[in-house]
Amino acid sequence: MFFMIKKYSQHLRLQIFINLLGFSFILLFLSFTNIAYAISSQMGPSYKLYKVGNLESQIHWETFYTNANYNDNVELKTLTPSGTFLRNYNMDLKFRLISNSNSGWKWGAQGTAINAQSPQVTKNRSALTALWFGIDHRFETSSVEFIVDGDFIISPYRVDVNQTDAVAGDGANILQGKLLVQKKWPSLIGYLYGGYVFRDSGMSDYVPVGLGLQWGIYDWILGSELKGALLSIEDDQYKAATSKRHVLLNKTNMGSFKYYSTNPEWFTGEVNLKFKLTDQFAFTGGVGTTLVGRNYSQGTFVYLGLDMQWPAFLETPKGKSAVQRGKEDEFVPQFEEEN
Repeated sequence: MFFMIKKYSQHLRLQIFINLLGFSFILLFLSFTNIAYAISSQMGPSYKLYKVGNLESQIHWETFYTNANYNDNVELKTLTPSGTFLRNYNMDLKFRLISNSNSGWKWGAQGTAINAQSPQVTKNRSALTALWFGIDHRFETSSVEFIVDGDFIISPYRVDVNQTDAVAGDGANILQGKLLVQKKWPSLIGYLYGGYVFRDSGMSDYVPVGLGLQWGIYDWILGSELKGALLSIEDDQYKAATSKRHVLLNKTNMGSFKYYSTNPEWFTGEVNLKFKLTDQFAFTGGVGTTLVGRNYSQGTFVYLGLDMQWPAFLETPKGKSAVQRGKEDEFVPQFEEEN
């Protein structure tokens, strides 16, 4: 009887996994037909946990509003004429499978829906902007954790210099790597990271940086994070002829530098909140703004989401119960150990 129950449980987990994969590909199909929206890189905290065997999934929605740019001299300039703005509606779908106590495998989809308006003109566009695959791996010491995090991001969307609708992304494939350093206490987790982002299609490379702190109490986690893109290591192909990009952005995005700008740099700040409904489901949300930038849009973003965990998804290691395995690395709020 035990063998039959165990075999059925394994089959059920496999079936759930297949269904989730099917759901993600359905979403990608909808994105190609311009029904789905997708993400901005600004959503959510960056720390990582390793609950062995868990499958994590996230659905997040965001809106970003801007009516001003930081120019190449870091001066804030309002979009003209008065009343001009750009709004970005986003959703992201992400999966992460924790294969062992130190490794996570990631995949997901991104897209973008743009609404750019002036008193005389309105431009819109929605498109699938990225498919990504990645892996992260943790190296532990007695005091801190070092996590190597890498992603390969394919952009099905490309910018056409002759297009007349809104520009919905940078239109570049991306290879990025980060080193995340984090320290955990029973009710706090602090972290910082740095890395390198390579973009093709003549776009500049840059250094992503960030730091944050999360505080947990009972079923709540409250946090804040600073993150940014600094130091264009490899310059944009149009650095000496920025007007080539500006002409297109003036025609399509009302002059906003949200996407496709030359050598962009920026820093954003956000506060975020997570409320745990059950062991498997949690609501998340946050609000943030651009603090400073260069060749980038100044704006405010708000996001909401649903985080889901599918514990004991992989086969339980010999000698450990699924409950024990799922507790190996858990951020337990306010010294509380869960039963």
